[in-house]
Amino acid sequence: MRTKLILITLMAIFFFNANSVQAGFTCDGKPQVNMSLQTGTLTVNVGYGYWYICSINTTVGNITPKACEKIYEGLLSAEILNNRSSIYFEDSLGNCNSIGSWSWPTPAPYHIDFLLDPTN
Repeated sequence: MRTKLILITLMAIFFFNANSVQAGFTCDGKPQVNMSLQTGTLTVNVGYGYWYICSINTTVGNITPKACEKIYEGLLSAEILNNRSSIYFEDSLGNCNSIGSWSWPTPAPYHIDFLLDPTN
């Protein structure tokens, strides 16, 4: 129950802090999350390959280390609860498959949703 409350809180934070509506595409799936202990880099795979999203040590694009920690918490909670996440990108990247694997999407995602499954 506490984890679901945390997820709802994180969703609200990201919803209210999201940039204005942007054109783009969404990649969603059940996240697999990794955090490099050496570099502090967060990687996530929602079914299209692993992407470097942010770092807990340095600002990457417009994602600060503090924001990266919150993104990590949300994605890790979604993974543990077997829920889905949606990652929003600008059109300039093409589509989910064109980002590639083990790459830094540029520009970085502009929004991430943590989708709750009420059956869990």
